[in-house]
Amino acid sequence: MLYSCACAKQPPSAKRYFDLYGISEDVDIVGSSLYQENIVQAVAARRGDRLNVALVPEPANPHDKYAVRVDVIVNGQQLKAGYLRRGEAREYHKLLRPLAEDGVIGVAKARAWKGDAGWRLYLRLNGPEWALPRKAPVDDGLVLIAERETVVTGEEDFQPALKALIGRRKSVEHTFRLDLGSVPTGRNIGAPAIAAYDGENQVGRLTVGKSAEYMSAVRHALGRGFTPYAIGIVERDPNRGIQVTLYLPISKYRSNAEQYFYSPVTGPNQMH
Repeated sequence: MLYSCACAKQPPSAKRYFDLYGISEDVDIVGSSLYQENIVQAVAARRGDRLNVALVPEPANPHDKYAVRVDVIVNGQQLKAGYLRRGEAREYHKLLRPLAEDGVIGVAKARAWKGDAGWRLYLRLNGPEWALPRKAPVDDGLVLIAERETVVTGEEDFQPALKALIGRRKSVEHTFRLDLGSVPTGRNIGAPAIAAYDGENQVGRLTVGKSAEYMSAVRHALGRGFTPYAIGIVERDPNRGIQVTLYLPISKYRSNAEQYFYSPVTGPNQMH
């Protein structure tokens, strides 16, 4: 059985941790019934409503060389809580093993739930392709964490710039520069709005409501000499032309402006 491996009874301490990103909380783990004492200890010591869990690749696991162990982190110690399912483990193993070999361990958030069979953990992960921090296209750039789709408005005014960006493709992922602007027309004319740019070409803006939600983070970055960016998707719509969707952080998970931006694997966020 995968989770009976004896190769990790004494988990090595990480040299440093980095955040794994994602929004889904339906990634459950196997083998947690064997480590109830560790999970109970983590639940008792947690701050807030989520646990920190380390994902540790186990290439020496005799049952599966792509195994990824899940440890709860309690007072700076890693305590074994189970394993990722085989379906998720392989790709995460490929992603995390080179980092783990350098002593860098990825940490995800997890929700603990107690049922008739004891405690289970559900991890906030959204696929390996979204797990690592995204880099800005410039050295002084900071990228907002991609967690949920957010519509952009006003694209109809910027179709030439969007056509140049998308070319003949049906859709393309792109990192957009964000800046402060205002609503040019309509009932909200003059209201503050966050504008999205491809280079120097504006391609749209957030709604007034969404601009208000993310304004403090964007202003915080700009005020400290950084350039804020957001990941987005540009795609063709047969009825509305070329449209832009940005992926932005979920605000309820943040307590300050710095937490809206990705932190690099190699160290803390530049603004910390």
